[in-house]
Amino acid sequence: MEKLLLKAAFLFANPELASELKLKRSRFKNFLKMAAKKDKREELLNFIDKNAFDPILKASPKKYSDKDREKLEDIQRKTQNEKD
Repeated sequence: MEKLLLKAAFLFANPELASELKLKRSRFKNFLKMAAKKDKREELLNFIDKNAFDPILKASPKKYSDKDREKLEDIQRKTQNEKD
Protein backbone atom coordinates (compact mmCIF):
# COMPACT_ATOMS: atom_id res chain seq x y z
CA MET A 1 0.00 0.00 0.00
CA GLU A 2 2.81 2.42 0.87
CA LYS A 3 4.48 1.80 -2.48
CA LEU A 4 1.27 2.73 -4.27
CA LEU A 5 0.90 5.90 -2.23
CA LEU A 6 4.51 6.88 -2.91
CA LYS A 7 4.07 6.19 -6.62
CA ALA A 8 0.87 8.22 -6.69
CA ALA A 9 2.49 11.11 -4.82
CA PHE A 10 5.52 11.04 -7.13
CA LEU A 11 3.42 11.06 -10.28
CA PHE A 12 1.09 13.70 -8.85
CA ALA A 13 4.11 15.94 -8.26
CA ASN A 14 5.40 15.28 -11.80
CA PRO A 15 2.53 16.07 -14.18
CA GLU A 16 4.70 15.59 -17.28
CA LEU A 17 5.40 12.01 -16.29
CA ALA A 18 1.76 11.47 -15.41
CA SER A 19 0.63 12.76 -18.80
CA GLU A 20 3.12 10.45 -20.51
CA LEU A 21 1.50 7.59 -18.68
CA LYS A 22 -1.92 8.99 -19.56
CA LEU A 23 -2.76 9.53 -15.93
CA LYS A 24 -4.65 12.52 -14.68
CA ARG A 25 -4.23 14.50 -11.48
CA SER A 26 -7.86 13.95 -10.57
CA ARG A 27 -7.34 10.20 -10.60
CA PHE A 28 -4.46 10.60 -8.17
CA LYS A 29 -6.53 12.78 -5.89
CA ASN A 30 -9.30 10.19 -5.90
CA PHE A 31 -6.79 7.42 -5.29
CA LEU A 32 -5.30 9.27 -2.32
CA LYS A 33 -8.76 9.96 -0.88
CA MET A 34 -9.68 6.29 -1.18
CA ALA A 35 -6.42 5.26 0.49
CA ALA A 36 -7.07 7.67 3.37
CA LYS A 37 -10.60 6.29 3.80
CA LYS A 38 -9.22 2.75 3.83
CA ASP A 39 -6.70 3.72 6.51
CA LYS A 40 -9.48 5.26 8.63
CA ARG A 41 -11.59 2.14 8.17
CA GLU A 42 -8.70 -0.06 9.27
CA GLU A 43 -8.11 2.19 12.27
CA LEU A 44 -11.77 1.90 13.27
CA LEU A 45 -11.78 -1.89 12.87
CA ASN A 46 -8.64 -2.18 14.99
CA PHE A 47 -10.25 0.01 17.67
CA ILE A 48 -13.39 -2.16 17.71
CA ASP A 49 -11.31 -5.35 17.89
CA LYS A 50 -9.18 -4.03 20.74
CA ASN A 51 -11.95 -2.43 22.81
CA ALA A 52 -14.99 -4.58 22.11
CA PHE A 53 -14.23 -8.01 20.66
CA ASP A 54 -10.92 -8.87 22.31
CA PRO A 55 -12.11 -8.34 25.93
CA ILE A 56 -15.05 -10.67 25.27
CA LEU A 57 -12.85 -13.31 23.66
CA LYS A 58 -10.27 -13.10 26.45
CA ALA A 59 -12.79 -13.41 29.29
CA SER A 60 -12.25 -16.55 31.34
CA PRO A 61 -15.32 -18.81 31.67
CA LYS A 62 -13.86 -20.22 34.90
CA LYS A 63 -15.00 -17.11 36.80
CA TYR A 64 -18.69 -17.76 36.12
CA SER A 65 -21.37 -20.14 37.29
CA ASP A 66 -22.48 -22.93 34.94
CA LYS A 67 -25.41 -20.96 33.53
CA ASP A 68 -23.37 -17.80 33.03
CA ARG A 69 -20.45 -19.81 31.64
CA GLU A 70 -22.70 -21.22 28.91
CA LYS A 71 -23.89 -17.72 28.05
CA LEU A 72 -20.32 -16.41 27.93
CA GLU A 73 -19.17 -19.28 25.70
CA ASP A 74 -22.11 -18.66 23.39
CA ILE A 75 -21.29 -14.95 23.23
CA GLN A 76 -17.63 -15.76 22.60
CA ARG A 77 -18.56 -18.05 19.68
CA LYS A 78 -20.79 -15.39 18.18
CA THR A 79 -18.14 -12.71 18.71
CA GLN A 80 -15.47 -14.84 17.04
CA ASN A 81 -17.77 -15.51 14.07
CA GLU A 82 -18.44 -11.77 13.74
CA LYS A 83 -14.74 -10.95 13.95
CA ASP A 84 -13.84 -13.52 11.30
